[in-house]
Amino acid sequence: MKIHCECGQPIVDFENRTGKAHLIPDEGYSSLLEAIDQTIESSGSGISERDVTCMKVRGLLTQSMRTCWQCSACSRMYVEMPDRTLQCFTPSAAASARGALGTSRK
Repeated sequence: MKIHCECGQPIVDFENRTGKAHLIPDEGYSSLLEAIDQTIESSGSGISERDVTCMKVRGLLTQSMRTCWQCSACSRMYVEMPDRTLQCFTPSAAASARGALGTSRK
């Protein structure tokens, strides 16, 4: 994904990118933890059962989280909403928000 920030700076998405995060809304956090616990507790002890359990846990995490990116130039944050649209959040002071997701101004 490539995001065009309102300031004109491109934000290119890739794994382990500085300025990228995965957010889990608090309203579903407890349910997520319970689902992970149940998945682990009901798993078998063999290697193939553990592999299946790991994939189920990853699926639970993926369903629960939203991806977020921060512009390195202006510190705006873009959050991917459940309907796959992007919401832009502008900090009140770009300097104070810089580094919120590991970014720093170049």
